[in-house]
Amino acid sequence: MSDTAPQFQCPACQSWVPVVPETTDCTACKAPFPRTDGILDLRADRSRDTLLDLDSYDADHGVGQASHQIAATYARLLQGAGVGRAAHVLEIGAGSGNLTLGLAQEPYFESILSTDISAGFLKRLIGRLSDTGTENVSLALVDGNTLPFHPGGFDAVIGHSILHHIARFEDTLAQCHKLTKPGGACVFGEPILDVHAFASLLAQNILLAAEMSGHVFDKKERQVLTAVAGRSAIKHGNLIGDRDALAQVEDKFQFSIDRMAELGRSLGFSEVTCLNPGAEMPLGLRAKDMLHRVCGQMKLEPGFLTPFDGFAEALSTTYGTPLGLSDRAPFGFFVFRK
Repeated sequence: MSDTAPQFQCPACQSWVPVVPETTDCTACKAPFPRTDGILDLRADRSRDTLLDLDSYDADHGVGQASHQIAATYARLLQGAGVGRAAHVLEIGAGSGNLTLGLAQEPYFESILSTDISAGFLKRLIGRLSDTGTENVSLALVDGNTLPFHPGGFDAVIGHSILHHIARFEDTLAQCHKLTKPGGACVFGEPILDVHAFASLLAQNILLAAEMSGHVFDKKERQVLTAVAGRSAIKHGNLIGDRDALAQVEDKFQFSIDRMAELGRSLGFSEVTCLNPGAEMPLGLRAKDMLHRVCGQMKLEPGFLTPFDGFAEALSTTYGTPLGLSDRAPFGFFVFRK
């Protein structure tokens, strides 16, 4: 694949300019490129920003704790998709660097352009990258809805937990297809509806059994069960409903494996797979574990769920084993080959 640096479009004259760290103005019209806090700003609307809480996000999501393992997963998936060399990689939704920090240290990724809509997140990432002495990462402020780069400029386009934040992710995927070189691939790690739906079903069954038996949950216990019971239906409703109404909703979607595969093929990708790596675990135990995780987020001991363990076991015997779902995890990786 070509070593030519990816290019972006000058906002002033629409000519193409190489994306290199030292770029300060357009070689054609000499207009200076807009910068925010010193970061190249390619957002069409510079008032747009993330809805995520900058102060709490890193701690809540363990940013940096598994960066090397995550980056190694993306490298392995891209190599498995036939991308022998990732000379130029575009990362969408870099945030404060949960994936980026690992990419920078993974030899497979030679040159990385990491983007995000939030100047606050990228400023934090700059500090983290400077601590590592990394020189193979460039940064730019970019809206994931509008990717202003030259077609065919990247060997790979990747993003970790980003598409479900983008209201019209289909348009983003279409742009990713356009930006990827023939023989390249796009990989996105996202929440999987096919697994989350069973956690919702388990919570619904527990609530129904409690109602029928007269079992009483306290306010916080009922809050957790009600939230999980309705979550997958809400996410699916967001998918088929009014996308404009989701402007202030951060976590918008969970993705069906079959639906994403159909979308990818309709956009021109030659092959779409979902690799859902996770330790072998009975489906019911997986759903129960997801309920426990929500309890942990709510600072609630999950022991109140123990009397209902039989429902988790029933999920495994009724759905998990017959449908071969024991190796499915709630977070998976969609691989789009071009």
